Amino acid sequence: FFFPAREKRKVYRILINERRKRTMQEFVGRQEKREWTVTKEMLAVQMGSGMVPVLATPALIACMENACMRLVQPAFGEGITTVGTRVEVAHLAPTPEGARIQVTATLLATDGRRFTYRVEASDESGKIGEGSMERQSVRLSSFGEKAEARKRS
Repeated sequence: FFFPAREKRKVYRILINERRKRTMQEFVGRQEKREWTVTKEMLAVQMGSGMVPVLATPALIACMENACMRLVQPAFGEGITTVGTRVEVAHLAPTPEGARIQVTATLLATDGRRFTYRVEASDESGKIGEGSMERQSVRLSSFGEKAEARKRS
């Protein structure tokens, strides 16, 4: 059975995507827990997102994204990672400098390329944030090239 090279590549991509999809399904329901100590650089007043010396919402979201990324990264080969594509987060309570925060990301669903997560964050006093995030897998090389092309246009 003869396939032109382009058709072989297409079939190969379909097979790889199906294999990745099955592998990624094994991650649904898994959790990643990460902890941070709130530093001066993470404060709203330092980041420019507010006037108060408490954990900035952008810093909280970055911690949540980090937990999401780390949850599925072990399943990818070299040169592939995920990038954030959607964020919906409620920042519920202030956290001061020096406090410890814990972020939990739970993978809810995936099609092998897109990933949907539930995220929660707490400090020593209780819940400080919750929401959902979506990420998509990308090839580092081509993603970087696309970003550079945007800079030139």
